[in-house]
Amino acid sequence: MANTNKRNTPHSATGDSDRQYDLFSQAPAAIAVTKGKEHVIDFANDFFLEITAKDSSIIGQPVRDVFTELKEQGFFELLDNVYTTGTPFIGNEMPIEWQVNAEGKKTTSYLNFVYRPLRDKDSRTYGILAHAVEVTEQVNARRLVEENEERYRTLFNSIDQGFCIIEMIFDDNNKPYDYRFIEVNSVFEQQTGLKNAVGKTMRQFAPDMEEDWFSIYGNVALTGKPVRFENRAEALGRWYDAFATRIGGDDSRRVAVLFTDITEKKKIKDAIQASEERFRTLIEQSTDAIQLVDTAGNILYTSESIRQVLGYTPEELEGVGVEDFIHPDDYPHFLEKFQTITLAPQNQVRLEYRVKHKDGSWAWVETVGVNHLDTPNINAIVGNFRNITERKNAEAEQLKLMTITEQRDALMKLNKSKDEFIALASHQLRTPATAVKQYISLILDEFAGPITADQMQYLQTAYDSNERQLSIINSLLKTAQIDASKYKLDKQPCDLVSLMNEAIDNFKPALDIRKQTVAFTAAKKKITALVDIAEIELVIINLLENASKYSHTGTQIQIAINAEGRFVEIIVSDKGVGIAKEHHGRIFDKFTRVDNELSDTVSGTGLGLYWVKQIIEMHGGTIQLKSALGKGTTFIIRMPHE
Repeated sequence: MANTNKRNTPHSATGDSDRQYDLFSQAPAAIAVTKGKEHVIDFANDFFLEITAKDSSIIGQPVRDVFTELKEQGFFELLDNVYTTGTPFIGNEMPIEWQVNAEGKKTTSYLNFVYRPLRDKDSRTYGILAHAVEVTEQVNARRLVEENEERYRTLFNSIDQGFCIIEMIFDDNNKPYDYRFIEVNSVFEQQTGLKNAVGKTMRQFAPDMEEDWFSIYGNVALTGKPVRFENRAEALGRWYDAFATRIGGDDSRRVAVLFTDITEKKKIKDAIQASEERFRTLIEQSTDAIQLVDTAGNILYTSESIRQVLGYTPEELEGVGVEDFIHPDDYPHFLEKFQTITLAPQNQVRLEYRVKHKDGSWAWVETVGVNHLDTPNINAIVGNFRNITERKNAEAEQLKLMTITEQRDALMKLNKSKDEFIALASHQLRTPATAVKQYISLILDEFAGPITADQMQYLQTAYDSNERQLSIINSLLKTAQIDASKYKLDKQPCDLVSLMNEAIDNFKPALDIRKQTVAFTAAKKKITALVDIAEIELVIINLLENASKYSHTGTQIQIAINAEGRFVEIIVSDKGVGIAKEHHGRIFDKFTRVDNELSDTVSGTGLGLYWVKQIIEMHGGTIQLKSALGKGTTFIIRMPHE
């Protein structure tokens, strides 16, 4: 911006003021000059105009008229005071809120500035020189550093493990022989017993500290390779589980150490190992799993037979609380019985409850618990348990069948019975259908001997029909699970644009048969959402399939994906036969199929759009239908995204 300032001649007989203004115009700082008590702007250089978002039209106008947004910010009063008293004012990192356009948009800047009075030859103040340097970036950068430092300090002191930063000390042969504490967190003293450690060396606290500690940390400092280890600090009388890593570059000798005092854990482990032989005979004679737990419910020991009962290894359970494995619905009952056991020696309780199997399922176990807290060489609650999942499932199935038999006539009149019947029927149908599939596959692969071409064709037809039946059964099963709120999503971050392209590619063979095409419109950048990838792909395939089946040969299907704020919108449109308005209200109901000119030529269960809607709603989204008979159909999905 060129400086086109128009100004009056300064109070100088020599013309020095004009030369000063020329100098001010080229200065790398914001400079302005005001005249009189009204602070009429006499001069403003380009930097001043730039940071105030003004132009040269402000020359000759009072400051109060030009910068109305400063009215409540105290700057006018500062000018008045400098003019009246003749005392300069210096401001550092002063926040100023500017109005930067006609719409009233404002921005805040930070300035270092000086208001200096201008005096005539009689030392009377006739104006003010304002000199300012914008330091907004520096202020914001410093505040960011301060915020990061505060977050770091909060995290540093909030972790429940000991943490310190040490600086290794090497001798002339580059051998580590000590280290100095640079920083420690609030848990450090509790975990080590060392007080006021910062600035002191380890040997000041423990001159006889084992050499391995210096060797381990020294190697980390020299190589930069992090290490995790357990080691005893005899000088401190403690065992530690520690993780050490170098901080800084290759020349750095500083090491960050995160550690936990595991002395008590080691004592328990040693005690268990010492008594293990005494238990071995008892344990090896049992075909069930045996477990020892303390009064807090922490697992002290588990027999090898746990592998067969629940799939875990004994090592995976050691030191873990039993609460982590018990079904939340069963835990209150378990806790009540467990507390009963602990009340007196030799108390015995039998109970049944569900626990987490290694494969992720819930397994029923029958446990007999006995109080051996006062028994020498045991000193624990002993639990003997077996997996009774098959028995419980059989009982549940029997009870279910009895309930269905006794109440069938009444339940058939209620819509609720449909879901229970679907679940039962699907399970019963899936087993023989799966067996048929396996046996036909064996015959087709000629495991039973050679077959003729005709036999091959017949068997393939039977196999395909069975596959369609299995697909229907699976759809019924999924519907039953959704209705019973038992269906769980496996959500993962996913690029919906890539997923849509993949779904279209997978469906292309079906489109080619009908000579149909897809026009896909999407943003060039990724649109990421947290979804169950398999289920969302099936939703897309289902909508594609509906659009294809109910559109004539040679037509085009249109798909679009748009991100709007926190939501992503997926639109699938066709130019097919459409859906009459009176059917819109039930199109997402189970087993709904609407008659139209193409419905007799395509197959379906009437479940597809039902579970499409359910899956979308399980993702926190909605699906909307727009259609008219003979004018095509559009489905609009809205889901949250990152």
